[in-house]
Amino acid sequence: MARVVVVDDDQEVVDLLVWILRQEHYEAAGFTAADAARRAIKANPPALVLMDLTMPLVSGAELCRELKSDPRLREVRVVFLSGHGFLEREASGAGADGYLGKPFDLDDVIRCVAQQLGSPERMAGGEDGAVRRV
Repeated sequence: MARVVVVDDDQEVVDLLVWILRQEHYEAAGFTAADAARRAIKANPPALVLMDLTMPLVSGAELCRELKSDPRLREVRVVFLSGHGFLEREASGAGADGYLGKPFDLDDVIRCVAQQLGSPERMAGGEDGAVRRV
């Protein structure tokens, strides 16, 4: 069972996504603070992190850059879920593997997770290394 970590400063978003992921038979953990998520990710690296870009104290972009620069964690897939106006540019600049805009459709999130975790029709992180909407 693949492990997915959800990081968003909105507790309702975290609770909803963790619940949906568990319904889809993923092991899921949720965090509303990047610092707590960082500790959990380092202690038990997940296959995928779904993360808001805009959070207090430590932004999603900062946490993503940190994960991607750590040799133990650089293979962890990171997808931003955000309503940020420059989401594509921010995701690319931080080294994310993909992004979905908010508000998002839950079916799109489920499809995104499946794609990021190895489904043959994966759209993000293509052969050219470009970050794409997933």
